[in-house]
Amino acid sequence: MVPKIEKKAVGRGAAYLYIETIASLISGYIFWIIVSKITTSEIIGISSALISFAGIVSVIANIGVPAGVLRFLGRSFSEKKLDEAKKTVLVAFLLICMGIAACSLTIVIVQNWIQNIFDFDLPLLLIAILFVCSSALSMLFRSVVISSLNTRSLPIIIISSSIVKLILTVILLLIGTGAVGLTIGFTSAHVMTSILLSVIVVRTIFKKSSVNSLFANFFAISKSILVSSIVYWIPFLITTIGSQLGTIVVFGSQGASQAGVYFLALTIITGITN
Repeated sequence: MVPKIEKKAVGRGAAYLYIETIASLISGYIFWIIVSKITTSEIIGISSALISFAGIVSVIANIGVPAGVLRFLGRSFSEKKLDEAKKTVLVAFLLICMGIAACSLTIVIVQNWIQNIFDFDLPLLLIAILFVCSSALSMLFRSVVISSLNTRSLPIIIISSSIVKLILTVILLLIGTGAVGLTIGFTSAHVMTSILLSVIVVRTIFKKSSVNSLFANFFAISKSILVSSIVYWIPFLITTIGSQLGTIVVFGSQGASQAGVYFLALTIITGITN
């Protein structure tokens, strides 16, 4: 039987996750409504296509690790085994970094092909790489925070990062930076989120534990994480491609203006906000 205090902790953790989700949806709607008032559909089209592209790549880069580590971290935190949790987090971090490096290198290698098809110039591709990195890492750190049940900070982080994203994007658009400014502003939310979550992760486990023989167990831990992650990764990748591919296809076949209109309509109808 689950102890009463643990039930309360799980209930509070779930409540903060619901609040975070609601805050994310509302802030996303507000962001795109405001952006649509101060810029053109062409800029929104280019930006949304790049964001969709980077979103798919970020899911490929994280290899499903953020979802796969939940089962291991949840058990470690519930049993107060912080050293074990730290090992899992470090190995998961290294796996995602390898995924990010592989995807980033691939983008650099095929940048000419990407530019020919989507007309993304080098600055936009660099922003896409930053998006992939920050998004993949923020998903991992978020999983760690969820596993520890210390989710009180999640709504605060999502609201803070959304405010920064909106302010920075509006400023950049008003000074005439176009799609580069919009994508930088949008990516800033993921960068800020990953930084704030990493601070919480460090304070949660890294200051209260020590790790011995990490690399001796690296392959064993990696194998366990990857086996668990692949089950979540493939369905999530399919779902992400299905939800994001439409914007890319419209952008590639009909142009930026149509893609911008399509993206805004899709955001309003389905709730796709980030």
